Amino acid sequence: MTRKALFMGTTSVSSQRTLSEIIACLVKAGARQINQTYGEGGRLIGVRFTLEVLPGNTQCFSLPAKTEPVFKVLWKQVKRPGKHTEVETKSKAERIAWRQLYRWVEAQLAMIEIGMVEAGEVFLPYMQRPDGRTLFECFKEQGMKLLSAGK
Repeated sequence: MTRKALFMGTTSVSSQRTLSEIIACLVKAGARQINQTYGEGGRLIGVRFTLEVLPGNTQCFSLPAKTEPVFKVLWKQVKRPGKHTEVETKSKAERIAWRQLYRWVEAQLAMIEIGMVEAGEVFLPYMQRPDGRTLFECFKEQGMKLLSAGK
């Protein structure tokens, strides 16, 4: 069985540069407030922005760049693991995760721009509630029971 290549797996673009490209796309799409989220060790882990989803209705969205799943996939491919290799692999996972997020944002905004979808449709799971959690996180915590069965 042949191993499928990881999407954006060969990128050498830094997460900071990719974030700049995401920000440029969001600004072009009408985002008004944009900020970065950092985690342990000053690592870039996400981006938050506000966007008008309906006339007069601006919402905050939080997009994470989840590097750990990417790292796990890459780490399985390492032949001779070592401390140096782990650091390099984590760095590579970060670049890939951010690049994948950028391509996803780019595709969503392209569909919004031509009217295929509305901003609320594609970004709804990432809508940030006042308590800091996203709508999807709340939905998942409730066992996917936020919606009732139809009549």
